[in-house]
Amino acid sequence: MNEEPLGTLEIRINNNQDKKYLFAYIRCYRHWQNIYTLLVTELFTKQDADYRYFLDYEIVRACISDTPGKKNKLEKTRYIKEKYEGHGLYQSLLEVGRKLKGHNLVRVMRRFKKDFNNYIESNKAYQSNPNTFKGKPHLPRAKKLSKLTIYAIPLDNDNGWRIQGEKTTKKKVVGINLYNKSRDFYLGDILQDNKILGKAIQNQTTFIKGGTNVVLGCL
Repeated sequence: MNEEPLGTLEIRINNNQDKKYLFAYIRCYRHWQNIYTLLVTELFTKQDADYRYFLDYEIVRACISDTPGKKNKLEKTRYIKEKYEGHGLYQSLLEVGRKLKGHNLVRVMRRFKKDFNNYIESNKAYQSNPNTFKGKPHLPRAKKLSKLTIYAIPLDNDNGWRIQGEKTTKKKVVGINLYNKSRDFYLGDILQDNKILGKAIQNQTTFIKGGTNVVLGCL
C-alpha cells in the first residue's frame, strides 16, 4: 500500500462502453445540479427564505431518501416535503436524485453552497465599491447539457471509489460508486501533471483507496 499522497491523478479508461456508462452518469449528476441551481436561485431571487433550507444538505438528502431526517431538523424537513410536494423543480430534484448516490450529491451541494456564498460576499463588495469590479457578480447558473464539455463529480471519500489490482489478469481496475453499487473499470495509463506515472507506482497491487478531494470528470 502506498502511503504517500499522490496528489491529483488522471486515470485513462479505454473501453468505449465504460466511457459511455460514466458519461451518462456524469450528465445525470450535472442535470441534477442544474435542477438544484435553478431551485435555489429561483427562491433566492424571489426573496423566499426557503432557499436557506435547500442549502442545507441534510434536509435535501432526507427529502431525496424520503426519510424523516435528523432529529434537530425534523420540522424543517417535514415543512419542505409538505410545502413543495407539487413544485415541479422540487419533484424533479427528487426524481433524478434517487437515481444517484446520496453521498456524492452531498458533495455536489457543498460545492454549490461554497459558490453561492462566494457570490453573496462578492455582491456585498460590489455594492460597496463597484469600481473595483470588471462586472457585476452573478449567481451560480445552470448550464446546458448539450454544451457539457467539462464537469467533475466530487466522489464520496470512503465508499465512492477505489483502485486496485485484479489478481487473475494483473490489470488495474478502478471501482466507482455512482448509485448504490460499485462498478469496476479496467484502466489504461495513470497520469499526474500530464505525465504517465512510472511502472513502480502503476504496478502496486493496491495503491489508492479513498482520499480528501476526489472527482470523476469528463474533459
